[in-house]
Amino acid sequence: MSIAIITASWKRPEVFLSFLNNTNKYNHAGIYCAGSPRDDCGHFAPKLCNYERVPNIMGSKWNHAVRMAHKSDATHFLILGSDDFISPNLWKYYQTLKGDHYALLDMYFSDGERTAYLPGYSGKHVGTPIGAGRLVSRNAMEAIQWKPFINTLARGLDSCFHRKLNEAGIECTKLWMKDTGGILVDLKSPVSMNDFDKVTRKHECVMMPDGWLDS
Repeated sequence: MSIAIITASWKRPEVFLSFLNNTNKYNHAGIYCAGSPRDDCGHFAPKLCNYERVPNIMGSKWNHAVRMAHKSDATHFLILGSDDFISPNLWKYYQTLKGDHYALLDMYFSDGERTAYLPGYSGKHVGTPIGAGRLVSRNAMEAIQWKPFINTLARGLDSCFHRKLNEAGIECTKLWMKDTGGILVDLKSPVSMNDFDKVTRKHECVMMPDGWLDS
């Protein structure tokens, strides 16, 4: 089994560089990133990943990154935002998976000082997996013709990807972080699409004790 990582970057060069340094610790089949014009990442990104700049239209941008990864010889593809950090134990767990579609139900958010736990979506979205950390096989990508997203989409990319896989008959195996032995942390900053305070209020997250992430 081999895993290629699909991502997209926008501004926040210091966060993206940290993401690349963390992810490159793992034995992957390549990082494929669709960047944006004027994202200030061009001086380091091409040295650390497969990087191409495209217009900052979310659906078509992520589809471009998927097409880039198509060229790899990976058997599976891991979807991560350029501010998503996975622990070594979670990476090891992914290496054991052989099926077509896996997705996490929970995750953490951090702004570098505070950390919050998202215990899964609530309300009408209970049981819906999150987008970060989605692992999809080459077979599943073939089934949706390597186009997980509607090109014109600005939001709702996770649900679009999930729906397309379902419509193609690709069932999702849902995972809790505690069962993987690892964690996924989304690092928020003031220029994130949704900052830490907004996203933690929206999803009714549980605040973790000070220093929890360091431990």
